[in-house]
Amino acid sequence: MSKNLKEKQYYEDLYDSETIEDCKRMFCNSTDRKFLDKEINKYKDKKSASEMLNKWADTVDKIGLYFFKGDRYRKREETIREWMAKDRNRDQKLENTNLENIKCKYCNTLMDLIDKDYFPKNIEPLEESILFIYSCPKCKKSRAIFENNEEYIPKKVLCPKCNNELDVKGNATEDKLITTYKCNNCDYINIDEIERFKPENKEIDYEQFLKNKKEYCLDDKEGMEYVSQSIRLESLTKEFEKDKEKEKQKATYDKIKELNKPKIFDLQELLSKGLEKYKFVKLNFKEPQIEKFITIEFTIYDSESSRSEYDAKNILQKQIEAILKETNWILMSDGISYRLGMLSGRLKAYEREEDLVELVNKRFKDLKPKEEKIDSNRKDWVVKGANGEDITL
Repeated sequence: MSKNLKEKQYYEDLYDSETIEDCKRMFCNSTDRKFLDKEINKYKDKKSASEMLNKWADTVDKIGLYFFKGDRYRKREETIREWMAKDRNRDQKLENTNLENIKCKYCNTLMDLIDKDYFPKNIEPLEESILFIYSCPKCKKSRAIFENNEEYIPKKVLCPKCNNELDVKGNATEDKLITTYKCNNCDYINIDEIERFKPENKEIDYEQFLKNKKEYCLDDKEGMEYVSQSIRLESLTKEFEKDKEKEKQKATYDKIKELNKPKIFDLQELLSKGLEKYKFVKLNFKEPQIEKFITIEFTIYDSESSRSEYDAKNILQKQIEAILKETNWILMSDGISYRLGMLSGRLKAYEREEDLVELVNKRFKDLKPKEEKIDSNRKDWVVKGANGEDITL
């Protein structure tokens, strides 16, 4: 049974190796700048133009490389934790998964577990399952069974001469893996030898890795500086976008400033005075419900005895909406209820800026956002980056 979880250094080196390879692939082809030829040819002094544009391209590459390395550093610890957690879970599953009472198909003897490990059940798409290897202590026959009790049946290897099933035997030495294919029906025999991988001079390879790591990976000091700058930049970007949106919807934000935002006590007084004119009296607020929004259930009485239920509900709803139009309060969509001259409903307050923007835009539909003007005479200079991407200057 193999162990999947390794020391943290293994995952750190693996992640840094990927960063190094990505940086080399993406940013080390700066000498191939044929995309600049078209721009260079526009100038009379092509030598000066070439120097200028290549310096510019070098700067773009350095900036791109810095941000790529920083982004890789920012995701490093989280990615390594995910890799380690995945391998830890694989080990736990491998250790805790077992099969019981596996018997030999030939002599019905209880078999011994020789090994268990992950095995590719399917290649495309890749599907792994734990494979258990059993051996019979009596007749020495073997069985291989997946964790779902499905028997593993190896594919038959057929003789290229007579199409008979080949006898396959494996052997291993310190230097080679040897597989012998022999046909018992004809004279066909084939021996495959695969040399074991021998890393050449590990110390030199790791020394080169450390040099590459210094060049293409940010250390902790550089990385934390990048993360800190990124957070500040993201914050500034959000503020900029927020200010830009405010400018675009200036009429909306101006209206929000103008809105009356009464406290609950003042709201009750505002509604009471306004509704008494229409003979709705004794407005009462129940205990406010405080969640994302503050909501208040209210009751009020119709003192006009000759007024029908339909008229009372409609007049009350219209008057409440009219009184609340210039405030941050609304009559909730469940409307007005009526029982024997007592009417009830619910009110809701908007407090957060984004909610107020939604309220004002819905309530005052004539407040249209300012359309961004585009200069039709503007001509952007677009050139190709090191990886073929368009860069607008």
